[in-house]
Amino acid sequence: MKHLIGLLVLFFSLCTQAEQETIYEIGDELEASKNFSLVLFHYKKDVIKVILLKKQIFSYEDFFSFATVDSRDLYKIKRGEKIILTESLKDGEIFKVKLMEDRAKREYYFIETESLKHYVLLEGKNPSSS
Repeated sequence: MKHLIGLLVLFFSLCTQAEQETIYEIGDELEASKNFSLVLFHYKKDVIKVILLKKQIFSYEDFFSFATVDSRDLYKIKRGEKIILTESLKDGEIFKVKLMEDRAKREYYFIETESLKHYVLLEGKNPSSS
């Protein structure tokens, strides 16, 4: 009986969490709320590599030859920095973003949609629920 109740609680908590998933739209402005391992990629191909790695199981040799990204091609986000979503790519798995910093070295960057959960949506926009 305890196992059945535990499974039901787990099922309903997962359903509730899935319903609260945020839908991001072009033009949304987000601010970095954490200061850990948040990066923007310079090249779309590097984001695609990371996404493919998460979907596939690789051996260590494949991981190091396929999924490595040159650290010079990353921009490490600092807490409080803001980005604007400018374009959705690969069916919403990747966003092209503009970094809202005066000293940004590039006009735009790329980010994996999964990483956006570490950002806070700004300007009073309410995220849509799925």
